[in-house]
Order: sequence, then structure tokens, then C-alpha cells
Amino acid sequence: MSHLSKVFNKVPVKVQDRSGFDMSHENLFTAKVGTLIPASVEEVMPGDVVSVGGAMSVELPPLATNFKGRVDARLEAFFVPNRLL
Repeated sequence: MSHLSKVFNKVPVKVQDRSGFDMSHENLFTAKVGTLIPASVEEVMPGDVVSVGGAMSVELPPLATNFKGRVDARLEAFFVPNRLL
């Protein structure tokens, strides 16, 4: 039986140091102009590494005339420790 225990020491095992879960999601909502809206709230543990990216599409309601202008839309990410809540 002792010869079998050495077999497991010779087999290379790849250990992942990160989670394999895909946390991507999609939010569809309407909002008033000029308001801050939390689109995602995620709890993280100390030592977690989070990569945040975003894509945005803005649709305006139908207007009486053609609209030719600039629309400023921003996506911002904030980290707030639980001790401050």
C-alpha cells in the first residue's frame, strides 16, 4: 500500500488561485437626467481582486425634431469599506 501513496505525490495538480465564476450581468433601467444610480453592488472579501468594465448605450425618447448634440454619460466605480457603512 505504501507504493500507492507515492503515486499521488508525483502527479502534478494545477491549483487555481482565482475563482472561475463569471460575475458579468446586464442592467436595463430608465432614469432621470442628472441622477446617480447604483447599477451594481457587490460584497468583496479582503484580498479579492475585482476587474470592473462597462459598456453603455443611451436611448433618448422620441423628440419633435432631430437631435444633434452631445450627451455626456459616465460610468464610475466606487469602493466603500463596510466599516464606513
